[in-house]
Amino acid sequence: MKMKWKLMSCLILLACVILQAAPVMPASGSGTTVDTGTLPVAPTVTSISPSSGPTAGGTYVTITGTGFVSGATVTIGVNTVMFVAVVNATSIAAITPAGTAGAQNLTVTNPDGLSGTLSGGFTYVAAIPTPTPSINWGSINWGTIRGPAIIGIIIIVVMVVAVVVWALVMRRI
Repeated sequence: MKMKWKLMSCLILLACVILQAAPVMPASGSGTTVDTGTLPVAPTVTSISPSSGPTAGGTYVTITGTGFVSGATVTIGVNTVMFVAVVNATSIAAITPAGTAGAQNLTVTNPDGLSGTLSGGFTYVAAIPTPTPSINWGSINWGTIRGPAIIGIIIIVVMVVAVVVWALVMRRI
């Protein structure tokens, strides 16, 4: 009896080893399946909003597309964007760097080296200089104060001084 149990145990063990080494058959029974893995896909860039900003940079932008992964980098023209946040596979938030006026290509590069470009995607706009107001005081003609007008001005100044002095004296009493 002991021999039968030993033989049975060996057969069960052998069957388990064979089953583990057997190929996996698909549902249709047409052959073995092989896991080929997932091939990397290049990101695509479809839009950027807003699509323009000052040459000084600092514009908060949202880049939309597909295939974005954590660690992706962004370049606008030849300038690397320093502040990039991959929100999800279809959205990136970023702050534009300083750049040269005109339309620039926008490129998103995933860590695997694959990239997608939106040609002329972002346009840098040169800042319009703010005019500085200037007053040419030399152009104002104050005229000449003569005769009785000068006496009137002197009387007004004396009265104002008198009122101020009286107010200060009354305050001390």
